[in-house]
Amino acid sequence: MISAMERMEANDEAERYYIATENRAIGRAEGRAEGEARGEAAKAVSVARNLLSINLSAEQIAAATGLAAEEIEKMRTAGGNWAT
Repeated sequence: MISAMERMEANDEAERYYIATENRAIGRAEGRAEGEARGEAAKAVSVARNLLSINLSAEQIAAATGLAAEEIEKMRTAGGNWAT
């Protein structure tokens, strides 16, 4: 027969396992979201570079990419030496 203490220990172990599993799942989801956000930002910069090369205005590029017009003007004045 299982004692009350053994049941409590088993419950504690199950709870620790559950929490660890949940934390791993949360960490993976957060990592995916961060990676997607970085990818979207990099894509916006890449599109802005292409639109700058065809001489669209900063306002047009901002509307197309979601980047700030000020950031696009900085890219324009950098003369093609854009950092991602």
